[in-house]
Amino acid sequence: MNDQELRDLGEDIEAREATTDREMEPAHAVRSRRAPRDPSEVYSLRIPVTRLAEVRRIAASERTTSAALLRRWVLERLDAEGQGDEDEEQAKAVTDALRRAISMIEHRRAS
Repeated sequence: MNDQELRDLGEDIEAREATTDREMEPAHAVRSRRAPRDPSEVYSLRIPVTRLAEVRRIAASERTTSAALLRRWVLERLDAEGQGDEDEEQAKAVTDALRRAISMIEHRRAS
């Protein structure tokens, strides 16, 4: 399969998946008239065709759609990245406190 055929196949799969996601919404679903607290934006994401079967298998085992699974993975990673910043700040604070303590101990020994 050449590159163009792979791209065409990927686009076809994305279109079918979008249709599938819409079809899985309950028929009685009603959208709220209020603005969402945290509005969303649609973002196109290209996944290699060779990996889509994996994504679908995992999504099916979790009884969710591929789109929902990928969205959750992205949000979990963003949360983890944000947590990493907090961990670095805490580690720096602990390191600074230990340096001050060591400095105080050394100062006392020198006195």
